[in-house]
Amino acid sequence: MKTCCFTGHRHIFFPWKDNLSDKRAQKLISELKCEIENAIHDGYARFLWGGALGVDTWAAECVMSAKEKNPNIKLAAVLPYKEYNNFVTDFRYLNAINNSDEVIIVGEHKSMSMLQMRDRYMIDNSGRIIAVYDERSNLKSGTYRALYYAKEKNIEIRQIRWMNF
Repeated sequence: MKTCCFTGHRHIFFPWKDNLSDKRAQKLISELKCEIENAIHDGYARFLWGGALGVDTWAAECVMSAKEKNPNIKLAAVLPYKEYNNFVTDFRYLNAINNSDEVIIVGEHKSMSMLQMRDRYMIDNSGRIIAVYDERSNLKSGTYRALYYAKEKNIEIRQIRWMNF
């Protein structure tokens, strides 16, 4: 089954934070939906998301919406360790976790290195990555490192440069 994964920042790094009624947020989500539709059109049926707030959750929601039209689509949450985000009470996040067809846990113990291992797992098991990253943001984050790793692995990258919105 052709697999696609996502990378992108947590909501706190965007000017609109978690205000999805902001027109820039709406544009970003529209772009995510478009890239997911393109991936499905190209034969991708399994989508991996990293179980984080922000882009991960927004992408998972877009895949859940696509699943309503195409029940063959699969959504898998890839968590870096067992207790990852256990404190989160956000309904949208919990709904995305609960509606994932599979939950994959990469490591046993909480550590920052597990976040990178999660990202590498998703990239190593995907043929395409949809990355929400804009070089002009100058954020040298996990998203930046994941995108760099995807380039090293020579997988197809579909990049959404959100600062254009």
